Amino acid sequence: MEKKVRGLFTTLDGKPFYKIENYDRMEDFFMTITSSSDVWNFCWSQGGISAGRIDCNHAIFPYYTADKISDLKGTSGPYTVIACEERGSTIFWEPFSTLSCSPAVRESSEQFLERAIYKNENGTQVWFEEINTKLQLAFRYGWTSSRGFGLVRTTVVTNLGPQKREISILDGCRNIMCACATADLQNNNSILLDAYKKTDIDTAQRLALFSVSSVVCDKAEPSEGLYANTCWFSTDDDPIIAEGAETSFIKSKGSLSERDRLAKETVLKGKRASCFVWKKLSLLPDEKQSWYQVFDTFLDAVRIVHLQNLLKNRANALRCLESDIESCENEMTDFIAQADGIQTSAEKMTALHHRANVMFNIMRGGIFANDGSITPRDFMAFVSQRNKAHLQAAQEILKEIDPDIPVSHKIFMDKVNATGNKQIERLFKEYLPITFSRRHGDPSRPWNKFNIKLQDKNQHPILNYEGNWRDIFQNWEALAYSYPEYVEHFTAKFLNAMTADGFNPYRITRAGIDWECPEPDNPWAQYGYWGDHQVIYLQKFLELSSTLDRERLLASLDDPLYSSSNVPYRLKSYAEICEDPRNSLRFDKKLSDSMIELSAKYGSDKKLIQGDDGDVALVSFSAKVLQIVISKAANLVPGGGIWMNTQRPEWNDANNALAGWGLSVVTLCYLYRMLLFLIELYRDTNIQSFTLPAATAECFLSLGELYLKHSDGKCITDDIQRKVFTDHAGLLFQKERDTFYASGYSGTSTKVSREQILETLLAIRNLIEKSIQSNRRDDGLFHTYNTLRIQGDKMEVLRLQEMLEGQVAVLSSNLLSPSQALSVVKALKSSKMFEERQHAYMLYPNKELPLFLEKNTISSDRVKNLSSLLQRTENAILAKDENSNYHFNPDFANSRVMMEMISKLDDSKRPTAQETDELCTLYEETFKHQNFTGRSGTFYAYEGLGSIYWHMVSKLLLAVQELTFKAIRTKDPAA
Repeated sequence: MEKKVRGLFTTLDGKPFYKIENYDRMEDFFMTITSSSDVWNFCWSQGGISAGRIDCNHAIFPYYTADKISDLKGTSGPYTVIACEERGSTIFWEPFSTLSCSPAVRESSEQFLERAIYKNENGTQVWFEEINTKLQLAFRYGWTSSRGFGLVRTTVVTNLGPQKREISILDGCRNIMCACATADLQNNNSILLDAYKKTDIDTAQRLALFSVSSVVCDKAEPSEGLYANTCWFSTDDDPIIAEGAETSFIKSKGSLSERDRLAKETVLKGKRASCFVWKKLSLLPDEKQSWYQVFDTFLDAVRIVHLQNLLKNRANALRCLESDIESCENEMTDFIAQADGIQTSAEKMTALHHRANVMFNIMRGGIFANDGSITPRDFMAFVSQRNKAHLQAAQEILKEIDPDIPVSHKIFMDKVNATGNKQIERLFKEYLPITFSRRHGDPSRPWNKFNIKLQDKNQHPILNYEGNWRDIFQNWEALAYSYPEYVEHFTAKFLNAMTADGFNPYRITRAGIDWECPEPDNPWAQYGYWGDHQVIYLQKFLELSSTLDRERLLASLDDPLYSSSNVPYRLKSYAEICEDPRNSLRFDKKLSDSMIELSAKYGSDKKLIQGDDGDVALVSFSAKVLQIVISKAANLVPGGGIWMNTQRPEWNDANNALAGWGLSVVTLCYLYRMLLFLIELYRDTNIQSFTLPAATAECFLSLGELYLKHSDGKCITDDIQRKVFTDHAGLLFQKERDTFYASGYSGTSTKVSREQILETLLAIRNLIEKSIQSNRRDDGLFHTYNTLRIQGDKMEVLRLQEMLEGQVAVLSSNLLSPSQALSVVKALKSSKMFEERQHAYMLYPNKELPLFLEKNTISSDRVKNLSSLLQRTENAILAKDENSNYHFNPDFANSRVMMEMISKLDDSKRPTAQETDELCTLYEETFKHQNFTGRSGTFYAYEGLGSIYWHMVSKLLLAVQELTFKAIRTKDPAA
């Protein structure tokens, strides 16, 4: 009978789980088993595991990329073999072993096997089950974790038959890592590392220790490895570490005498380590027996002695272990609850899906310690980290408060505000007592390195966060609803980290900001500014602030409480950007080095723009938010979108090739939403004028005049008028930013009236609205990105394929009525992006790439105009094959490489200007690089071809939900 995959809710050991029956008939999938501690665990559903603590350099099982973890499933991680007596002969059963076999072996061997996988609601426990219907036995093992003890594996064997069963079992794990070995060492020199491995047994406490005889090092000096990984079982059996224990078990048919012989081998040298228990089980009908295998990593002698003493009373150690596992489980539930992740709904799957989303969100963005209360000592540590010069002032404010007793946010805020010290107010607004946050990364995305540091040496929570700008603010967008009193802090963190010219740094941390540096020899290294995240993430915070306390927001528009980061990037002149928009920035290494050095000495505020008084320069909310408008409005290419000329793409960094010639309708839509909000904000405030840096005021008002001048919209469709507009805007922005680069905020400030701000915002909004509308496609969808071609006095907008990201942006823009939005949603459902099998949406329509011999084959007719060049250059540029077709030099990865090679030819061989134009045209016709969006169109995973991305589908759901509520509220027919 065919085995069918089925998912269902069930209970296991009295607790709720989600179960997938016959999961082995699904495609193998990769997952993480979560923890409220620093234990990490990544595994494949059909075998293969990497696990450890803190980071990849504290591994219990080797940390590889996900594909290698799968490849090693037969040699790393759990292994079990069971010996059963059947009619006078011994039958061996290796649960899950056939998952590593060929399809033919699996087909013939699995007819009596039934498998299932279970996951609990928090994702902290996963069980793998295999039932042998022929032997009437069930074997199950599961993974979970304990803060105090580490990684925990549980084994359960159950007799499903009507009679008592006697079995022998060898159960444990293989390829256990030693301490003092990095992931790089394991990946690059594993055979060398093996030579240093030493495993030994503390026979008294039945504790296995995995260490190195010496730290792997080529220096002519001693290098002791004084940490060990550990493993112990909850049973009273002696652990087996002898090489070849699996073979010995099978040859001896599970003989206990053979076990006793192997148990005497208490040291293993220069070999990969395993650790098993070998035992006899006597099981009555329906009886089950279970035990734990517990791993920890990087224990020093002091901690090992503590563990030894604990294991002297195995029963008590078991109680402590189970209590700590339960404590960790409850802690994770509490963390999720603090972020409003626990719901009750008629749709159980919907509630569980929300719970999982919240859990993964807080694993990146964190939660607030002490329910958002503030510990004065930690705040002072934060001030010292940021600006040592202000530590004394902070201490003076808090001198009457016990430094270790948490204080409510309101009381703390009132004390800070009462001082009138703007710098302390700024620092307080940036203070976020967040814990549980960690850098992202996993074996399926090896370019990111995770780092889980949750407790200090005294077991106190570490209040810290770090993340890429484009990631962490989306986590905080959701978290702000659970901790609304901190929405101003998120907003301040956002605004204070922005540059004076309106962009954002690469990464933010509790300590401040970070930026990428050029690495000429690293093809993966790049630096620059992302775009769309900046607008929509800030906008979501502003909308929530307005909902919570609009009067407070209205009254704060002119408060000088905000800083600007001094990221050492300098945008080139507008003319240089037009010449080569993919290389639009200069990196100021001298400035970078200086700020890093000063920050180490005085605090990370030295990475911010300094004022004339030597302290951090402060500007108003209006100065910051209007600068965002400037940086986007000054880069509008009418009818095309916001010019992506800061060397970085937007949300989907697989569209990396759009950085340069790309035009973003996505950012245009989000900017429109922000403009609508700002117009209402400045209409409602009682403040009549606002203080802005003179350069900001001049640029902003001049942009308003430019937008008003082109309000008829001709620049949207006319290539010449489009360039006139874009050139003018680009030069205005150049003048403003050059002022900031030269003197920061040292120039004069000026007052701008509310009416002037409103007139400018309205003018910008009106032309942007027309630009968005011009991007409506014939199929009812909207363009997402376009590309720009500059030729003489013209700027031409070239269209790209449809993308999900653009539909989400326009649905989120507040431009469309619910009825209009419904037509977009229907068009989306009818588009090639809809993936019927999973009832979801791909990032873009799937497509077939040309076959290898199709993508660089040119007919002889097409090269007739180049006959002279072909004779002069032979095969250097174009080579003729036996079928009289032509092919570009295979070293020409792109036209730039081709032109570099041509420039090195002798004068006699070098193409004429006309031939060069013909070559470039032919190259573009052949490879169509004008439409090249980046990795997204050339690979088959991640954000590539055929990919469904949960993040963008979730944003689509949110956009449709917002429109649904709007339709109900406005009684739109679409409701």
